[in-house]
Amino acid sequence: MIGLMRVLILNCDMDKSKKTNGSSIIKNLLSRKYKNARMDIYNSFEGRAPKYNELKHYDHVIITGSRASVYEDEKWIHNMKGVIADIDRLGIPTLGICFGFQIVAEAFGGKVVQGEKFIEGFKKINIIEENIPIFSGISLKDKFYESHKDVLRKMPEGGKVVAKQDKRIEAYVLRNFYCLQFHPEILPNVATIMAERDGKKTSKILNGVEANYETPARIIYNFIDTEAE
Repeated sequence: MIGLMRVLILNCDMDKSKKTNGSSIIKNLLSRKYKNARMDIYNSFEGRAPKYNELKHYDHVIITGSRASVYEDEKWIHNMKGVIADIDRLGIPTLGICFGFQIVAEAFGGKVVQGEKFIEGFKKINIIEENIPIFSGISLKDKFYESHKDVLRKMPEGGKVVAKQDKRIEAYVLRNFYCLQFHPEILPNVATIMAERDGKKTSKILNGVEANYETPARIIYNFIDTEAE
């Protein structure tokens, strides 16, 4: 049984709908399983950044996706890199998702560039390091939601690639950071809402996954459970 824990969600997602905003979705998923957890959301894109002394009180950090690109010259993006440096100094277990995956890499000397095409929908990933705890219970047949054009071209020093899709890096581990290019928080119900909102063909986005498919969320739970031991 996990005792009282505090999770900080650094929200980089500007989506105003609670049904499709990454931070709201993650908070709801965690609330389902961890009844005694406190989850605080900081809207990073609004310039909210926790101080070093505030970060000390958190057991886990999750950095969401965003429609922004990490190489944009925005003050809040530069500030995020400073927060990530503080998280690193404190050694807080951190899950970086999509934009989070990219900004952690950039914060430690990696390089993110715009890719040739926009990648969207549920896709299979190739797990190349099966002993990574966050992938417990995940198989090569499982699919995960992708929504990005930017790609990680250069790994940060010390980072270890643990999953790929074709030649693209899909996941890496760097000290206390677990970083995913895909979205484990997006399940078919949310993907359907977004597809209909954006005028996309739902069947193409879902790519064969069933409406009750919840395997992706297991990665988030694995992250919490593993790092709470």
